[in-house]
Amino acid sequence: MRRILVSLMALLMILSVLSSCGSADKPVPAEKGSETVRETDKPAGTKTDGPETEAPAHKPDIPETDRNTTLQVAHWTVDETWIPWEEICVYDYSGDNLGDAVYERTAELKEKFGITLESEYVYVSDITHKVDNMIKTGTDEYQLIVQRSFQMQYHMMEDVFANLGALPYVDLKQPYWSQVSVKAFTFGGSTLFAASDMLLLDKSSTAAIAYNTSIARDHSWDGSYFYDLVNSRSWTLEKLTASASQAYLDLDGDTVVSTGDVFGAQGGDSPVHFLFNGSGELFCRNTGDDRYMEYTFGTERSYNVVMDTLEDLIFQDWYLYDRSTVENAFANNQVFFDITRIESLNKYRAMEQDYGILPIPMYDEAQAEYYSEISPHHDSVIAVPHTAMTSETQEEAVGAALEELAYISSRIVYPVLYDVVISGKGTRDQESKDMLKIIFDSRIYDLGIIYDFGQFADKVLRMPRTGKSDIVSPFEETRDKIETQLDEVVTKMHEIFG
Repeated sequence: MRRILVSLMALLMILSVLSSCGSADKPVPAEKGSETVRETDKPAGTKTDGPETEAPAHKPDIPETDRNTTLQVAHWTVDETWIPWEEICVYDYSGDNLGDAVYERTAELKEKFGITLESEYVYVSDITHKVDNMIKTGTDEYQLIVQRSFQMQYHMMEDVFANLGALPYVDLKQPYWSQVSVKAFTFGGSTLFAASDMLLLDKSSTAAIAYNTSIARDHSWDGSYFYDLVNSRSWTLEKLTASASQAYLDLDGDTVVSTGDVFGAQGGDSPVHFLFNGSGELFCRNTGDDRYMEYTFGTERSYNVVMDTLEDLIFQDWYLYDRSTVENAFANNQVFFDITRIESLNKYRAMEQDYGILPIPMYDEAQAEYYSEISPHHDSVIAVPHTAMTSETQEEAVGAALEELAYISSRIVYPVLYDVVISGKGTRDQESKDMLKIIFDSRIYDLGIIYDFGQFADKVLRMPRTGKSDIVSPFEETRDKIETQLDEVVTKMHEIFG
């Protein structure tokens, strides 16, 4: 009955699908021929964001001279204890492999180019105010801004950042610049912010699934069972929910779901977005032309993905919605699947029980690719305020630092992040490393989550708290607001970018 109702609603709404410029040509991002931006959509011959053990073929042609310059970096935070890895400045060796690699990177930058980095943690909203104040007053407090992509929406209505692609030495086509970020955040030929290999949090914020191998063996899902599903493109939402359901065990024997049981999966609200994007669906995408953005939610498939995620996963008794109700449930063998982000896997490195890593599943086997959301609330992108361009000398130093840091990081930082911090400690088998490559190769940004037009994406995220799975009505109620806000942003962007 739900499918019939959804189909009827979809037919009624199909003629009025949202578009910033009235286009009725809707993409089908999950299937072949998709225009969904993902990390594998790169120039020919470039690497993906998987592990790299050799230096890229391209080496920046930057004169090695003493510029005697210090660049100040404002780095976002909401709580310094949350930041999993120092991604900008480490000031000495500590014995931590990743931290030491970041230190060596900055030391090499100073030795070769005379450029010193100094970073300061600044609360996310304070960075926004500081940038605005710098532009108004013409002050040059920070030359580099490292902010989460969600916060960057507040700067898109004002001309505050320089075009990264126009800076000296910066070549955004190179593989050490995240091509998915360049495509997602380039409008009118200007790329105001992007990610590169010098950043770590865009990798740590990528959606993934950990599964408990002990529980898998109890159900004869041992060996490469789940990896084979992934490799054969049979790892789907249905397989995830069926396995989670079978994994539930009334461990304490009280005949009701309770904190003493083994749960099929956990994840709170986040899987709503993770699985929606994992299906290849987007709330909003960059059109890559002068329309700039198009709202793509509203198809029958997009409705079904959300409702199936809620009804078949999150609303099930065996789904542990609130992690705090069972402390350390995954590490204590009380949860089979942990639907989470790469960063969250850090806390499992010390657990005795082995676990595997899987990508977010496809919606169904008709889907052509896996997709892994980059959470805009936990990632990092980098930008350069116009006020940093105080002289040709400083502009040249900023461009040199951005390009060289990305290049150096691809050689000495990113391999450590991948092979030591994530693969070497976080997973226990070669096949999980292969899964990580699939995850990093399939990363995507969703502009509808970042800009949250009509606060609809957030409304979808909070649906588990309502206990209702109907998404058609909330969308119908919000669509005018979405369209109005989208048009306002696109109009202002045309004023800035042309």
